[in-house]
Amino acid sequence: MDSSSENSSATGNNEMPSPLPPPPLNTSQTTQHVPPLPPKSKRKRPNKQTSSMWDHFTKMEASAKDGARCKCNYCSKDYACDSINCGTSTLWKHLRNQCKKYPYREENKGQTTLTLVPKNDGKGANASNFVTTLFSQSACRLACAKMIIMNELSFKFVEIEGFRHFCSIACPKFDVPSRILSFCQVANHKGETIGRAIESCLLEWGIDKIFTITVDNASSNDVAISYVKRRLKSWKSIVLDGKLLHMRCCAHIINLIVNDGLKDMNDSIASVRNAVRYVRSSPKRMEKFKACVKQEKIQCKALVCLDVATRWNSTYLMLEHAIKFEKAFKILEEEKEDSDFVEYFKEDDRGNKRLGPPSASDWLALSVFIRFLKGFYETTTKISGSSYVTSNVGYKEINKVQFVLKKWSNNNNSVLSLMAMNMKTKFDKYWDSLEKMNKLMFVAMVMILGTS
Repeated sequence: MDSSSENSSATGNNEMPSPLPPPPLNTSQTTQHVPPLPPKSKRKRPNKQTSSMWDHFTKMEASAKDGARCKCNYCSKDYACDSINCGTSTLWKHLRNQCKKYPYREENKGQTTLTLVPKNDGKGANASNFVTTLFSQSACRLACAKMIIMNELSFKFVEIEGFRHFCSIACPKFDVPSRILSFCQVANHKGETIGRAIESCLLEWGIDKIFTITVDNASSNDVAISYVKRRLKSWKSIVLDGKLLHMRCCAHIINLIVNDGLKDMNDSIASVRNAVRYVRSSPKRMEKFKACVKQEKIQCKALVCLDVATRWNSTYLMLEHAIKFEKAFKILEEEKEDSDFVEYFKEDDRGNKRLGPPSASDWLALSVFIRFLKGFYETTTKISGSSYVTSNVGYKEINKVQFVLKKWSNNNNSVLSLMAMNMKTKFDKYWDSLEKMNKLMFVAMVMILGTS
């Protein structure tokens, strides 16, 4: 039989799907016998599914919402397969690591080790048995996750230098995971694009059960959550039909509330900001300011710091530091010789007068405002912690913010009272009733109380 008939019989309809691709050939040994490439044709070649991956996946009918998708031939799990934005690496990972019905997976035949394992015979005796064990990356990951959950450790624990050093000695083969599952660039801010990026991360890590996703209040995030909800429903792994999937970021909402209050104190804050900017604009001015601090015998090791105008917590820290040096700023203002402090406020680069220097009424108003902001700063710091559990403190801190706003709404100072009422209006938009809150905040609080 000639070679053509042999080839045709080898590619018949009963051919088994090709297993995972073999390792690449050693090109240094084969380059001598490779024939020259055929001349390039100007005619467009037909679009063919050249990857052997398509022996294991079947393309589904594309929809307007989800785009092009394909389905595993063994477990029926579906994935995005757009030829422009999606490669086949996620599909290969599914076959190698996730699909339990894939029949061509090679078993791990690595070397076993003899391990001493404690024997649990129920008699309380300290007995042990020798057993043979085989290293498993997935088993180590599962044990690490179980340790973090049982001991209520933060995800940051796996990145601590001491823990990584211990693992490198005790189990050098274990690839210690990062607390960050994925850090990737998103092509645009469209909700569908963000949702697909989240889906890709979940598929890569083999995660199909999601309790909540915490995002800020951008409208594109609402669309992203809706997309992820549809995918979880498709995977039949959604919890409570996705009613509790969307968790609004508490720190972001507090940021919106406080920014409404900062608008009412904008001129006073701007005058202090300009004074701090003057001091920090050159080493010579900073030295002059330090001399004024020494002259007034101000006992404070820290110096003034400049804020980021869009981050209210940095504005709070700037005001808290600056108020301690009120007398030093007054000396700069009164000193006529060898000081351009007052001249600095007369004109800026665009020909407009800068706000400032801060007056006595500015300092007085800001001293009260700082006490008002302190509670919000402490709340934001507490719910944004990374070294302890924060899910159980959300509802408690929300109640604290509500109490502070009610209290300051009845303040004798008309400016602060009006400011607190405006902030209360923003607060009510998100948290004025239990129906607007994610019920899992209550569950987390009760569970923590039950274990304390």
